[in-house]
Amino acid sequence: MALGGTITLAAFLMASSLVLLVATLVGGRKARYEVRLEELAGHGGPAPDQDAMVQLARTALPKMGTILIPTDEEERTRLQARLIQSGLYSRQAMALFLGVKLLLMVAPALIGTVCLSVSGRAARSTSFSITRLPLSQI
Repeated sequence: MALGGTITLAAFLMASSLVLLVATLVGGRKARYEVRLEELAGHGGPAPDQDAMVQLARTALPKMGTILIPTDEEERTRLQARLIQSGLYSRQAMALFLGVKLLLMVAPALIGTVCLSVSGRAARSTSFSITRLPLSQI
């Protein structure tokens, strides 16, 4: 790697580390182990509410997964056995698993479409016309 590339990489790593340090220091959120230690010591109050995104995922993913639940009893039983074998024992495990699977199938396509449309708009707005010259003038 050239010297310029090494300096650029070092500057990027230092800036990224600085941003991560500031975010860690400024973020007032306690880690789960800190909350649990305070609870065990008797100094903690009630457990903090879960994030809205976690609640959304717990409600939306099983609804999305019900679309993919196999209609054949044998396939459903086989999938349920595989989920139990992997340690997922909850009643919603199959729907949640299939919801995550559907999300992982659909999300990349949606992200790609959005990125393509955004980059297409940017390319159209910054495009310039190139006039064609006859080969004799080149």
